[in-house]
Amino acid sequence: MIGVNRAAGFSVALGMKAIRFSSRLATLTVAGLIIGGTASMSASTHADVAVTHEDHADNGELTAEQQVEIYQATARFNDVDVAVAAGYAPAPIVECVDVEGYGGMGLHYVNLALAADGVIDPAIPEVLVYVPTADGGLELGAVEYANIDADQDLATDDDRPELFGHEFDGPMDATNPAHAGAPMPVPVHYDLHVWLYRENPDGMLAAFNPDVSCRPDAPTADPSPERVTPI
Repeated sequence: MIGVNRAAGFSVALGMKAIRFSSRLATLTVAGLIIGGTASMSASTHADVAVTHEDHADNGELTAEQQVEIYQATARFNDVDVAVAAGYAPAPIVECVDVEGYGGMGLHYVNLALAADGVIDPAIPEVLVYVPTADGGLELGAVEYANIDADQDLATDDDRPELFGHEFDGPMDATNPAHAGAPMPVPVHYDLHVWLYRENPDGMLAAFNPDVSCRPDAPTADPSPERVTPI
């Protein structure tokens, strides 16, 4: 649990440097690299989705210092208007992602410039993941880091990115059922979700959150301020 005093500053020291990964394909159309697809998927796709996101997933936790570094940089994006002003926009190929039996992700707001720059920086996520609320609003649930695969080969992963030592999910492309119905090519890519703002029973770094739903009448978990608790 992290102690934060918003008046006096943060109670833990920051200082993690940006983690950089080059990409020879940064000029690809990156709108398609974000996890997306239709609002729901059939049961027959569930196993494929699980394999894609769990083969290399580390559903562990970030340290207190790491959580605070991300929180300090992204808490302002709880306001969607602030995110839009910063260059994030609804992913053009994505509806609200909700897979029966696994949970949801929500709505992805992607910054295409960040998604194409080949840089993984804990303070600057490529994607913001918003959770629908019962009153029709959106709450920030997770941040997502994404990087295009350099050789566009699903059989290799020598350029798999890491965030604080945690490996990204992937590589994945348009054959991933989560991209069903995408109207444009999906480059081979890696991604990693960090559920900093919404408690995830499957782990902070799991791709899907079983307590997230795209149905406005579905019960969802409360936002998780315990991730970053005011002193």
